[in-house]
Amino acid sequence: MELPFWDDQQHIRAMSLDVTLRIDAALDATKLRSSLEKLLATGNWRRLGARLRKNNGKLCYQIPAEYTPSQPGVIFTTDHHEIPFVQHPLADKFPVATETPTVFDSPAAIATLLRAADAPSRLADWTETDRPQLAVHVVRFTDTTLLTLTFMHTLTDAMGLAGFLHAWTAVMRGEGVPDLYHGDPLQKQLEMEKGEDFIHSSRLLQGWRFMLFVFWYIFELFCYRDEMRTVCIPASYVDRLRNEALAQLPQSTFVSHGDVLLAWWLGVVVRAQNLSPSQPITVINVFDVRDILQHTQHTRVLSNMTLPSYTFLRARDCETLSLTAWKVRQSLLAHRTTPQIEASFYTQKHSLLRTGHLPVFGEPGMFLFAVSNWHKGRLFVDFSAAAQDTDGAKKAKTVQVICSGTADGFSVRNAGPVIGQDPDGNWWLSFTLRRETWRKVGRILNTV
Repeated sequence: MELPFWDDQQHIRAMSLDVTLRIDAALDATKLRSSLEKLLATGNWRRLGARLRKNNGKLCYQIPAEYTPSQPGVIFTTDHHEIPFVQHPLADKFPVATETPTVFDSPAAIATLLRAADAPSRLADWTETDRPQLAVHVVRFTDTTLLTLTFMHTLTDAMGLAGFLHAWTAVMRGEGVPDLYHGDPLQKQLEMEKGEDFIHSSRLLQGWRFMLFVFWYIFELFCYRDEMRTVCIPASYVDRLRNEALAQLPQSTFVSHGDVLLAWWLGVVVRAQNLSPSQPITVINVFDVRDILQHTQHTRVLSNMTLPSYTFLRARDCETLSLTAWKVRQSLLAHRTTPQIEASFYTQKHSLLRTGHLPVFGEPGMFLFAVSNWHKGRLFVDFSAAAQDTDGAKKAKTVQVICSGTADGFSVRNAGPVIGQDPDGNWWLSFTLRRETWRKVGRILNTV
């Protein structure tokens, strides 16, 4: 069974993800495992246990006839510490919400606690072994549980992951779950002929302009090291930014918290990088298309179903947060129409088949800045039904989500997800920047 077309692209193959949920209660590992195995035995959800294989250069799924202890549908490992979480030597390295925007160390500093010792991290770790697609590692303390899910990006995107988490916890509660979509959810879009022109087709980089972009891109990667870090932005701070932005815009104008947060973070990074006022910037705001494509509404979809919304700016534009947020919102509205979604898929497919890479829009010397907003997925799920030694009466909320992973031969610099809001309303994002840029970001945030 071949992977859907969009799941088997080089930039997707290059990335494996570790998503860790920190839950404020000790969970019963047996309940977690049994409910997960029950989900895998439900309808098309058994595809979760498929093995990744290569066939004539393409990835495909091999699904075992049945899952057994020697050939399980999921790798499930556990570790137990009979102490409160705060007593662990690495506990003080975990990010904590603060009263002002704060940058925290790389998740690599706590990786030994989050991941199993033999957890996979690259495509070959799946294709050359008998591992199923998903590895779950549970670290339990007397008052906290760390639950890390490790998977290749070929399996799904953030909204698909959220659908899986909500289905899993529904099984824990004894509730029914929507079936998993079978087949390629974007097959219709893949087969469409050219329709409406893509709105940014005139900005496509080709020929020498594309080669110049590649030169500057490689030069940047060669000259500067980068690092992924976590940022917390308090709820009150984002609320204030949004209220100020709305006050500066015409009265019926709408910008979301996500628009404002993206605009604010872009402004911080532009200042930290000390970009020239005339520096061209291309903002890639990744959005999900599941809710727009009607045929996927009554099932969960484990796949990559996102598209980029492009906003073209100059560095000087980022000095006015309200204007940047409004431009980001307008770009998103323009890209989310059905004709433009179809045009975007057609443009991407045509470029991949003709050149082997995704299309690049903008200017050769642009500063690329990409954000994927995971907030809509609501990853801060409730695990109360799996709380240790209770009947589900004790609350077990996800209070933190930590994202990390591996990009093998593919750079995620100047990019990252807005993970969403924790139960207290604080916003969290994970981002990759030059190391020296992070130092300057820290100094800027100390002044806000």
